[in-house]
Amino acid sequence: MKLLSVAICSGLLLWGQSPAPVTAPLRNETNQFNGRFWKTLNFEEKGVFVFAYSNAVDEVTIIATKGSPSSKLASLFSPRGLTGREIVGALDKFYDAPENATVAIAAALMSIAERTAQLDKATVEKILEDPCGN
Repeated sequence: MKLLSVAICSGLLLWGQSPAPVTAPLRNETNQFNGRFWKTLNFEEKGVFVFAYSNAVDEVTIIATKGSPSSKLASLFSPRGLTGREIVGALDKFYDAPENATVAIAAALMSIAERTAQLDKATVEKILEDPCGN
């Protein structure tokens, strides 16, 4: 009887407590930051993220192509011709759609880059096959 009383009291105490809040992951399955992370940033932080990402793309492109950061390869990974404010706005719009919440920020930027460069699939594949343009 004593055990039953303890079980009932424990059950009543636990019944009134709220479950721990479920937090959605800020990274996707490949550990890349996603739209949920993007939405936690303020405008200045978003600008810094875009600036750092763009610089990283430029540096990697220089290494990969042994040349210029303005190569066609870079245009696949980072929107060219847009200001930082415009890129932040495009990402905000992209992540307004709930189904895009788990998409990696890098993938979203690639999607925006392809649209701004108006590249068709064949051109994208050609650039990826020969990033140095030989």
